[in-house]
Amino acid sequence: GMTRRETPVGWWRALLAFLVCSAIESPSLITFVEGTHYRGGTVSYVPVDPVNSPTQYEFTWTTIWRTGFIDLVPLGVYGPVATSTIQTAFDTEIFTGTKGAIDTYATRLQKHLVTFSNCGPRTVTWSSCCRINGLQNSAFNYQIQATIDVCSGQSSPVSFLPVLIEVPINAILNLQVLASDPDPATTFSYSLASPSTTGNAPPIGFNIGASSGVITWDPIAFYNATGGTIAVNHLFTTAIIVADDTGNSVPIDFLLLITEEQSV
Repeated sequence: GMTRRETPVGWWRALLAFLVCSAIESPSLITFVEGTHYRGGTVSYVPVDPVNSPTQYEFTWTTIWRTGFIDLVPLGVYGPVATSTIQTAFDTEIFTGTKGAIDTYATRLQKHLVTFSNCGPRTVTWSSCCRINGLQNSAFNYQIQATIDVCSGQSSPVSFLPVLIEVPINAILNLQVLASDPDPATTFSYSLASPSTTGNAPPIGFNIGASSGVITWDPIAFYNATGGTIAVNHLFTTAIIVADDTGNSVPIDFLLLITEEQSV
């Protein structure tokens, strides 16, 4: 039989990852169908000048794709805005060669300077097709959401995770998620992204502590709960939400890869 071992994953290994392509600026929803072979990613934002330009924010999007197919985050994710300008956009390859079921991948980093039409809560959503093939728990499309209170003067949380987290088939994943904010007094909360915001549910048994930010997942418990099979190179997608104490939140969308049995 397999010997179980708990394995931590260092957050410092992270490269950023994630987000997406449709938008809700309350109450309207705008959907864009573009993109394929998405791996994961994240987004963050900061106010440009809270006193003189309270509706203007800079968004930074980091999205991970199959090498050679890297999509742009469309400006329409913000809904109706007064102005919306791509400040910078460039590609940076972060991995070459192959890695189990994920193959090669690269990241696109984009910055958008956005002036919203008015103050108030917004939900920024990018949804599109298509996620990487071969996922064990995913619908084909992806959808992930971030929230912002325009004119609050608050920045979003910033958090880091690897786009691909390796989980030995006989180990229990134990991963500390860290977040930061310009205000050192900020407290953070953590939750699983729901199927309504991501397009799919996390694997059974995947959890994150609401205040600790510690992710845990046991592949063998998943196998026992589902009555199915789990094997090396099985690939799962999941996402978490990091929120600050003012209600601003950002998603992190990433992959879990089952790897060979870990020796004791």
